[in-house]
Amino acid sequence: VKLICFEICGEKFAFNMTSLVEIVQVQDTEIIPFFSPIPIIRGKWNYRGDTLYIIDIRDFFRLECHRIEAADGDSSQEPPSKSVLVVNIQERNLGLLTDVVLQVVSLATFYEYPNMISTLPKRYFAGVTVIDAELVLLLAIEEFVKDYEFDALFGQIGESETFSHSPMH
Repeated sequence: VKLICFEICGEKFAFNMTSLVEIVQVQDTEIIPFFSPIPIIRGKWNYRGDTLYIIDIRDFFRLECHRIEAADGDSSQEPPSKSVLVVNIQERNLGLLTDVVLQVVSLATFYEYPNMISTLPKRYFAGVTVIDAELVLLLAIEEFVKDYEFDALFGQIGESETFSHSPMH
């Protein structure tokens, strides 16, 4: 099994590459905040002329990003550009917002996801592995959005929605 490894707020995650469609660099300003009926979806982005809904696990997983001090003295919560992992979940493309994509590795060691490690539903986690002497959470990306959640998302806004180019900041 090949894993795509990435980092969000200093935490390392990975998932099975079979779900990966593409890796794209985007600027923060390209992602429009969007509050959906699915708590894990927090934005939308123009991907090749279509609206791609963005999965942002920062708040949902309660990740705290550390401040980054720029050379000009300006500090911000997160880097100005991100990597979006375009993933296919149940025949639909979604974007997973990350800070940086690290590497592709083969799964060597797999541990079951421990009970009581988080208050989040276990459905989001496949297990734990060790990569370069660090623990990495394996995400069950195919379980991030269920059928009924897709129905709620697309039923609320309609599949024919066109992408708006004006950010709602």
